[in-house]
This record gives sequence, structure tokens and C-alpha cells, in this order.
Amino acid sequence: MIESYKDYLLEKPLCLIFWELLKSPEPLKKIFSEIFEIKEINNTKDLIYWLKISEVRIIILGIKELEIQKEMLNFLNEKLPIEKRRKIFLILILPQAKTLDPKETFRISANLVIAEDHLLDFERLYQRSLQYWSDLYKEFNFVSERLREEF
Repeated sequence: MIESYKDYLLEKPLCLIFWELLKSPEPLKKIFSEIFEIKEINNTKDLIYWLKISEVRIIILGIKELEIQKEMLNFLNEKLPIEKRRKIFLILILPQAKTLDPKETFRISANLVIAEDHLLDFERLYQRSLQYWSDLYKEFNFVSERLREEF
């Protein structure tokens, strides 16, 4: 990745995409491009770079196997400060995943897990998952915001 001063001039939050699957990520880019700046990443170093300089809101990992990208997942779920991680919606797309499976999603600390074969329904799956997480964290976010205002 070639760093540029223009990286610091982005006006929208980021959607980072790491993609190694056969199907194209273009439909996902189209869905998110109105609200987010889309940046492709190639490794954990790229991920760390964007997390340091920008407001990353969505990370999409289209990966063949979890074990291959364990370094990236470990960074997100173990090294990234929890306050920052909570603000990132992590989407994993895998060839053999169980779409919307709560156990699988919890096990890998993601917000949404989708099988590659279900990408045609991505927008609906994403909206359903986003609503679930919004409802789940609604009270927590409310209290956190109140505490931030008081202090």
C-alpha cells in the first residue's frame, strides 16, 4: 500500500475490505459507497494504518479460511482497544460459513457471518444484523454517552 497525504483528507468514515474469495466484492462496494469511503486492504499492516488515521466503521473480510487470517482477527479482537472495536461492524464472508448463525458469530467475535453462496442476499442480511446489534447495544450506548457527557 502506498501512503499518501490524501489519506488524511477523507471526509467519510471508512469501509475496509479484505477479499480473497472467487466472487467479486463489487456488489458490496456499491452498497456501502454512498455512506462510506471504500478502501481495500491486503494485510494486517494496512488494517492498522487505516485504524490509526481514519474513522473505520465497517470491516469486511472475504476469506477462504479463518485460520489463514487469524493475525488480522486477533488484532481486531484482542489488540484493538475495546472502545474502538465496539464502533466497528465486522463482517466475515466465508465459503463454508453458516449464515446468521449466532454461535459462529459469537465464537469469532464478528457482527455478521455470511456464507459466500448467500452474497445475493447480502443487503437484507446486513440490514437484519445491523438492526439486531443496534437493539442489543441501544441501552449500553445510551449510558455510555451519558457518562461521557457528565465527565
